[in-house]
Amino acid sequence: WEMFAKMKLATKIFAGFVVVAAIAGVIGMFGIYQLQKLEHADTMMYESVVVPLDQIAAISVAFQRVRVNTRDLLDAPTKEERANFEKRIKDLRDEITKVSAAYEKTILTEEGRKLFDEFRKAREAYGADLNKFAELVRQGKSAEAAALIKGDMAKSSRAEQNVIEKIAHQKTEMGKQTSIDNTKLASTATMVMIGLTIVGLILAILFGLFAARIIRGIIGSL
Repeated sequence: WEMFAKMKLATKIFAGFVVVAAIAGVIGMFGIYQLQKLEHADTMMYESVVVPLDQIAAISVAFQRVRVNTRDLLDAPTKEERANFEKRIKDLRDEITKVSAAYEKTILTEEGRKLFDEFRKAREAYGADLNKFAELVRQGKSAEAAALIKGDMAKSSRAEQNVIEKIAHQKTEMGKQTSIDNTKLASTATMVMIGLTIVGLILAILFGLFAARIIRGIIGSL
Protein backbone atom coordinates (compact mmCIF):
# COMPACT_ATOMS: atom_id res chain seq x y z
CA TRP A 1 0.00 0.00 0.00
CA GLU A 2 2.78 2.45 0.94
CA MET A 3 4.65 1.52 -2.20
CA PHE A 4 1.53 2.16 -4.30
CA ALA A 5 0.98 5.53 -2.55
CA LYS A 6 4.55 6.62 -3.39
CA MET A 7 4.11 5.85 -7.09
CA LYS A 8 3.84 8.61 -9.63
CA LEU A 9 0.40 9.40 -11.04
CA ALA A 10 1.20 7.90 -14.45
CA THR A 11 2.52 4.73 -12.81
CA LYS A 12 -0.62 4.39 -10.71
CA ILE A 13 -2.86 4.76 -13.76
CA PHE A 14 -0.77 2.23 -15.66
CA ALA A 15 -0.96 -0.15 -12.70
CA GLY A 16 -4.72 0.22 -12.74
CA PHE A 17 -4.88 -0.76 -16.40
CA VAL A 18 -2.62 -3.75 -15.66
CA VAL A 19 -4.95 -4.93 -12.89
CA VAL A 20 -8.02 -4.59 -15.13
CA ALA A 21 -6.20 -6.36 -17.97
CA ALA A 22 -5.17 -9.16 -15.59
CA ILE A 23 -8.79 -9.63 -14.51
CA ALA A 24 -9.91 -9.75 -18.14
CA GLY A 25 -7.10 -12.21 -18.88
CA VAL A 26 -8.20 -14.57 -16.09
CA ILE A 27 -11.77 -14.49 -17.35
CA GLY A 28 -10.61 -15.08 -20.92
CA MET A 29 -8.30 -17.98 -20.00
CA PHE A 30 -11.04 -19.64 -17.96
CA GLY A 31 -13.44 -19.23 -20.88
CA ILE A 32 -10.95 -20.84 -23.27
CA TYR A 33 -10.40 -23.72 -20.83
CA GLN A 34 -14.13 -24.35 -20.53
CA LEU A 35 -14.59 -24.22 -24.31
CA GLN A 36 -11.84 -26.81 -24.71
CA LYS A 37 -13.55 -29.04 -22.15
CA LEU A 38 -16.84 -28.76 -24.03
CA GLU A 39 -15.11 -29.49 -27.33
CA HIS A 40 -13.45 -32.57 -25.81
CA ALA A 41 -16.78 -33.74 -24.37
CA ASP A 42 -18.49 -33.35 -27.75
CA THR A 43 -15.66 -35.24 -29.48
CA MET A 44 -15.93 -38.05 -26.94
CA MET A 45 -19.69 -38.22 -27.46
CA TYR A 46 -19.21 -38.50 -31.24
CA GLU A 47 -16.45 -41.10 -31.04
CA SER A 48 -17.87 -43.22 -28.22
CA VAL A 49 -21.62 -42.96 -28.93
CA VAL A 50 -22.55 -41.63 -32.38
CA VAL A 51 -20.01 -43.65 -34.39
CA PRO A 52 -20.62 -46.91 -32.46
CA LEU A 53 -24.39 -46.56 -32.85
CA ASP A 54 -23.92 -46.24 -36.61
CA GLN A 55 -21.71 -49.34 -36.55
CA ILE A 56 -24.25 -51.32 -34.52
CA ALA A 57 -26.96 -50.29 -36.98
CA ALA A 58 -24.80 -51.57 -39.86
CA ILE A 59 -24.20 -54.85 -38.01
CA SER A 60 -27.92 -55.26 -37.34
CA VAL A 61 -28.85 -54.64 -40.99
CA ALA A 62 -26.21 -57.10 -42.24
CA PHE A 63 -27.35 -59.70 -39.70
CA GLN A 64 -30.99 -59.46 -40.85
CA ARG A 65 -29.85 -59.78 -44.46
CA VAL A 66 -27.97 -62.97 -43.49
CA ARG A 67 -31.18 -64.43 -42.11
CA VAL A 68 -33.11 -63.53 -45.26
CA ASN A 69 -30.46 -65.03 -47.53
CA THR A 70 -30.39 -68.16 -45.37
CA ARG A 71 -34.08 -68.79 -46.08
CA ASP A 72 -33.51 -68.01 -49.76
CA LEU A 73 -30.66 -70.52 -49.81
CA LEU A 74 -32.98 -73.24 -48.54
CA ASP A 75 -35.54 -72.48 -51.27
CA ALA A 76 -33.05 -72.01 -54.14
CA PRO A 77 -33.93 -74.46 -56.95
CA THR A 78 -30.55 -74.60 -58.72
CA LYS A 79 -26.94 -75.16 -57.74
CA GLU A 80 -25.94 -71.78 -59.18
CA GLU A 81 -28.53 -69.91 -57.14
CA ARG A 82 -27.50 -71.77 -54.00
CA ALA A 83 -23.88 -70.82 -54.61
CA ASN A 84 -24.94 -67.19 -55.10
CA PHE A 85 -26.82 -67.10 -51.79
CA GLU A 86 -23.92 -68.78 -50.00
CA LYS A 87 -21.60 -66.07 -51.30
CA ARG A 88 -23.97 -63.34 -50.15
CA ILE A 89 -24.09 -64.85 -46.68
CA LYS A 90 -20.30 -65.08 -46.54
CA ASP A 91 -19.88 -61.48 -47.72
CA LEU A 92 -22.38 -60.23 -45.16
CA ARG A 93 -20.70 -62.21 -42.38
CA ASP A 94 -17.32 -60.77 -43.43
CA GLU A 95 -18.83 -57.27 -43.33
CA ILE A 96 -20.10 -57.88 -39.78
CA THR A 97 -16.64 -59.10 -38.76
CA LYS A 98 -15.03 -55.97 -40.19
CA VAL A 99 -17.51 -53.53 -38.63
CA SER A 100 -17.50 -55.29 -35.25
CA ALA A 101 -13.68 -55.09 -35.16
CA ALA A 102 -13.96 -51.32 -35.66
CA TYR A 103 -16.68 -51.12 -33.04
CA GLU A 104 -14.55 -52.99 -30.49
CA LYS A 105 -11.98 -50.18 -30.60
CA THR A 106 -14.60 -47.68 -29.35
CA ILE A 107 -15.50 -49.65 -26.21
CA LEU A 108 -14.68 -47.67 -23.06
CA THR A 109 -16.60 -49.39 -20.25
CA GLU A 110 -16.52 -52.80 -18.58
CA GLU A 111 -20.21 -53.24 -19.35
CA GLY A 112 -19.53 -52.57 -23.01
CA ARG A 113 -16.70 -55.13 -23.00
CA LYS A 114 -18.94 -57.80 -21.44
CA LEU A 115 -21.68 -57.18 -24.00
CA PHE A 116 -19.20 -57.40 -26.86
CA ASP A 117 -17.83 -60.70 -25.53
CA GLU A 118 -21.41 -61.97 -25.36
CA PHE A 119 -21.94 -60.82 -28.95
CA ARG A 120 -18.78 -62.60 -30.11
CA LYS A 121 -19.86 -65.89 -28.50
CA ALA A 122 -23.34 -65.59 -30.01
CA ARG A 123 -21.79 -65.00 -33.43
CA GLU A 124 -19.63 -68.09 -33.11
CA ALA A 125 -22.63 -70.24 -32.19
CA TYR A 126 -24.78 -68.89 -35.02
CA GLY A 127 -21.85 -69.14 -37.46
CA ALA A 128 -21.40 -72.83 -36.62
CA ASP A 129 -25.11 -73.43 -37.26
CA LEU A 130 -24.88 -71.53 -40.55
CA ASN A 131 -21.99 -73.68 -41.73
CA LYS A 132 -23.86 -76.86 -40.77
CA PHE A 133 -26.98 -75.57 -42.52
CA ALA A 134 -25.09 -74.71 -45.73
CA GLU A 135 -23.49 -78.15 -45.77
CA LEU A 136 -26.88 -79.86 -45.45
CA VAL A 137 -28.22 -77.77 -48.35
CA ARG A 138 -25.20 -78.69 -50.50
CA GLN A 139 -25.83 -82.36 -49.76
CA GLY A 140 -29.45 -81.99 -50.82
CA LYS A 141 -30.77 -82.72 -47.31
CA SER A 142 -33.50 -80.09 -47.44
CA ALA A 143 -35.65 -81.64 -44.72
CA GLU A 144 -32.79 -81.71 -42.23
CA ALA A 145 -31.77 -78.18 -43.21
CA ALA A 146 -35.34 -76.96 -42.67
CA ALA A 147 -35.46 -78.65 -39.27
CA LEU A 148 -32.17 -77.02 -38.29
CA ILE A 149 -33.29 -73.54 -39.37
CA LYS A 150 -36.44 -73.91 -37.26
CA GLY A 151 -34.68 -75.50 -34.31
CA ASP A 152 -31.13 -74.85 -33.05
CA MET A 153 -30.47 -72.24 -35.69
CA ALA A 154 -33.54 -70.24 -34.67
CA LYS A 155 -32.22 -70.18 -31.09
CA SER A 156 -28.69 -69.15 -32.01
CA SER A 157 -29.85 -66.44 -34.43
CA ARG A 158 -32.24 -65.07 -31.82
CA ALA A 159 -29.43 -65.01 -29.26
CA GLU A 160 -27.25 -62.95 -31.60
CA GLN A 161 -30.11 -60.59 -32.41
CA ASN A 162 -30.86 -60.09 -28.71
CA VAL A 163 -27.29 -59.13 -27.85
CA ILE A 164 -27.15 -56.72 -30.80
CA GLU A 165 -30.27 -55.04 -29.43
CA LYS A 166 -28.75 -54.91 -25.93
CA ILE A 167 -25.61 -53.25 -27.27
CA ALA A 168 -27.67 -50.68 -29.17
CA HIS A 169 -29.73 -49.96 -26.05
CA GLN A 170 -26.60 -49.60 -23.91
CA LYS A 171 -25.09 -47.12 -26.37
CA THR A 172 -28.33 -45.14 -26.55
CA GLU A 173 -28.45 -44.85 -22.74
CA MET A 174 -24.78 -43.87 -22.74
CA GLY A 175 -25.57 -41.16 -25.29
CA LYS A 176 -28.39 -39.80 -23.12
CA GLN A 177 -26.16 -39.65 -20.04
CA THR A 178 -23.33 -38.03 -22.00
CA SER A 179 -25.75 -35.40 -23.29
CA ILE A 180 -26.92 -34.69 -19.74
CA ASP A 181 -23.31 -34.42 -18.51
CA ASN A 182 -22.40 -32.06 -21.35
CA THR A 183 -25.39 -29.86 -20.56
CA LYS A 184 -24.36 -29.69 -16.90
CA LEU A 185 -20.80 -28.85 -17.93
CA ALA A 186 -22.00 -26.01 -20.16
CA SER A 187 -24.32 -24.67 -17.43
CA THR A 188 -21.54 -24.75 -14.83
CA ALA A 189 -19.13 -23.00 -17.18
CA THR A 190 -21.72 -20.31 -17.92
CA MET A 191 -22.42 -19.66 -14.24
CA VAL A 192 -18.73 -19.47 -13.36
CA MET A 193 -18.06 -17.13 -16.29
CA ILE A 194 -20.91 -14.86 -15.15
CA GLY A 195 -19.56 -14.91 -11.60
CA LEU A 196 -16.01 -14.09 -12.72
CA THR A 197 -17.29 -11.30 -14.96
CA ILE A 198 -19.25 -9.74 -12.09
CA VAL A 199 -16.25 -10.01 -9.76
CA GLY A 200 -14.03 -8.50 -12.44
CA LEU A 201 -16.41 -5.59 -12.96
CA ILE A 202 -16.65 -4.92 -9.22
CA LEU A 203 -12.86 -5.00 -8.81
CA ALA A 204 -12.40 -2.73 -11.82
CA ILE A 205 -14.96 -0.24 -10.46
CA LEU A 206 -13.42 -0.31 -6.98
CA PHE A 207 -9.96 0.25 -8.39
CA GLY A 208 -11.28 3.07 -10.56
CA LEU A 209 -12.88 4.76 -7.56
CA PHE A 210 -9.70 4.27 -5.57
CA ALA A 211 -7.57 5.75 -8.36
CA ALA A 212 -9.99 8.66 -8.78
CA ARG A 213 -9.78 9.40 -5.06
CA ILE A 214 -6.00 9.47 -5.21
CA ILE A 215 -6.05 11.71 -8.27
CA ARG A 216 -8.50 14.10 -6.58
CA GLY A 217 -6.25 14.19 -3.56
CA ILE A 218 -3.21 15.03 -5.69
CA ILE A 219 -5.09 17.76 -7.58
CA GLY A 220 -6.43 19.18 -4.30
CA SER A 221 -2.92 19.33 -2.81
CA LEU A 222 -1.72 21.19 -5.88
